[in-house]
Amino acid sequence: PLKWQRQPVKEGDPSSTYGFCESEGNASTAFITLLVLLDLSALVLACVQAYRARDMNDELTESRWLGVACASWVQVLAIGAPVIALTRNQPVASYFVRSALVFL
Repeated sequence: PLKWQRQPVKEGDPSSTYGFCESEGNASTAFITLLVLLDLSALVLACVQAYRARDMNDELTESRWLGVACASWVQVLAIGAPVIALTRNQPVASYFVRSALVFL
């Protein structure tokens, strides 16, 4: 379960704080790991299917556009994950990055 916590932005300034939810225990790590594995397996499956359909008639397939979508997905994962890790302790930047990645 998640637990709501409040932290000061600057030490010694109780009027400027931010709040966040934090999980207790190892359950959240297991859920995030399963979600990442599911996401990566869907990406690999989509890439395999696009590769298999590459020699089909162009009028009937959209494997080119599926390949472009997979490449975009890989770019978002490759850039988004490190940026999320870097902005973990900065609440405003972390919120912006997570919100922006939803729309990419």
